[in-house]
Amino acid sequence: MHILPLFVLFSTVYALDCNQVKRTPQVQPASYRGTGAASRSKFETLVRAQATLANPAIPAVCDEAFRVVTYNIHYHRDLHDSAGNNDLVKGDLLKFNPSAVIFQEVEANSNARQEFDKMLDSLGYRNRVFAAAKSAWLGNMIASKYPLTSIGKVELSSVRVLVAASAVIDGKKLAILGTHLEVGSSDSRQKEVQHILDYIKNTISPTYDRYVLGGDMNAHWNSAEIKTLRNSGRLAEVFETLKADNPKYTCWAGTTIDFIFASPVLSKELYGAYVYQTISSDHLPVMVDLKGSPEKNAAIQSGITTEKPSKSRWRRILEYFYFPFPWW
Repeated sequence: MHILPLFVLFSTVYALDCNQVKRTPQVQPASYRGTGAASRSKFETLVRAQATLANPAIPAVCDEAFRVVTYNIHYHRDLHDSAGNNDLVKGDLLKFNPSAVIFQEVEANSNARQEFDKMLDSLGYRNRVFAAAKSAWLGNMIASKYPLTSIGKVELSSVRVLVAASAVIDGKKLAILGTHLEVGSSDSRQKEVQHILDYIKNTISPTYDRYVLGGDMNAHWNSAEIKTLRNSGRLAEVFETLKADNPKYTCWAGTTIDFIFASPVLSKELYGAYVYQTISSDHLPVMVDLKGSPEKNAAIQSGITTEKPSKSRWRRILEYFYFPFPWW
């Protein structure tokens, strides 16, 4: 086993004021795909080499920011599908400290799911909304340190679903949408994309002018599906909006298929977007920092599966000092 160098491990400092945070554009490493066929071993070698360069560029999460992450956790298994990855994912969450996470490939009911829930509880992510399609054993989860209100779900197909919840930032509602599109044909994904856009138009936009969509789209940057989302007038891809270096890969195959989109209003309220290099899963966490302080005492309503936070909550001071070693 290997331990990341200490300067990488402690590179993220938890600041109290966003003015204290130095934000520099994260340079996105090139993919290994120019060297031949897709390979998990090649992916691991690349990620290990790039972690010490790319991860320190991810800044602190300050009090006036809300960090949203999309993370496909590979049905609770590590990169090589050789062991469970709950402890590895825990190390990742402790490192980049998201306010809310959109997880994909979360098992609906299993021992691994129970352990995953316990892990999230231990880190303070006690506010959770989960949804799975009727015929699926995997689903999407939105987990947050801050109160969530369930909005609903959309069955995109017999095995694919969109989950939606809302939080409050600076007294304004933020809708968080998470999905995982079909891995098969482009035509199937296009239909799912249209379902999502219709849902945003008819259900989200009338109530929320600030919303974010994240997930594993199983489609590349220049695909018809991603172009449909980018050109919809309702969603802006966050790296493109920030004129930042676009990720060259977000999954083991050496391609970029994990995305975050923001509404037109929200796209004007972004601090930065980043990719975290890790081999905890076969996908990389992709994240965006939104401007605004999270509301800690927002009202919580029951929904698909909403878990109320415990009265005892991690304090920022504990987050500041508690850095367990992320074993690789």
